[in-house]
Amino acid sequence: MTTWVIGPGRVGRCLAWGHRQQGEAVVLFGRQAGPWQTWAAEQNLTTALLEQRKQDLAERPPQRLLFCPGDDVLAESIQDWASAMAGVLPGFAVHTSGIHGLTLLQPLADLGWRTAVLHPLLPFTEAETSWQALSSAVVTVEATEQAKSEVEVLGRLWGCLLHWLPADFDRRPYHLALSLAANHLTALLAWSEELLQPLLGDQARPALTSLAGHAVQAFEERGPAQSLTGPVVRGDAEVVAAHLAALPPEQAGRYRQLLEPLLDLAERSGRLSREGSQALRLLLNPSALDEESPDSKA
Repeated sequence: MTTWVIGPGRVGRCLAWGHRQQGEAVVLFGRQAGPWQTWAAEQNLTTALLEQRKQDLAERPPQRLLFCPGDDVLAESIQDWASAMAGVLPGFAVHTSGIHGLTLLQPLADLGWRTAVLHPLLPFTEAETSWQALSSAVVTVEATEQAKSEVEVLGRLWGCLLHWLPADFDRRPYHLALSLAANHLTALLAWSEELLQPLLGDQARPALTSLAGHAVQAFEERGPAQSLTGPVVRGDAEVVAAHLAALPPEQAGRYRQLLEPLLDLAERSGRLSREGSQALRLLLNPSALDEESPDSKA
């Protein structure tokens, strides 16, 4: 099997490395020369720049194309490759974006390529580590009927759990949900580390990793309503007020925004009293607090 991977970012590097480990003939393509070529050489991976594509197509045309560039250039990349593929024996083309569907691959489908979208629910880091993680990850699939058997083959090669999605579904809330769980969670942990590091030093990160890991495990085992802990679900407005008082105004505003969905969840859980909810709601609106204060009524 000859697999060409387009885009030498984290996803592209992982898949190029993994497919090479599986004994495939792999070429990793990039737009420009850069450090990714040094990394690839260290991994005994063949690389090519786009201007070499014409020669490579004549010498060793691919049977599988894996598109892994950024979302902002994906459509342009696919169209560019489709323009170069006229006259090449059609194969199997995949992109790995979560926000884009099959439509972007239509230029290749028009040339007879079987097309699919395979989106790993995985935050990619180093190539080898991510390849190992891929073997236990869920990968969502949107594919044409003609591509289904090849999707199954690719799923076995990756070792992942394939989850088939309906055609032409709305990818926006799907992608937002995944971004909240991965990227936004990372941002929250970064803020937590910033607050905790002056006290715990190098132990801040492992301590937070353990704490967050237990929270994720509880979420999986008991669901969000029953796994929620802390001052909000207890209705402890004094503690939340202390949190706000400890923060500079900009961070206090950020914390208030984060409290909104947390309070909504606590209310839906049925574990937060009406009185506790009302007291916490006042903290979300500083102007309401001013109106309630004795000075404002004087």
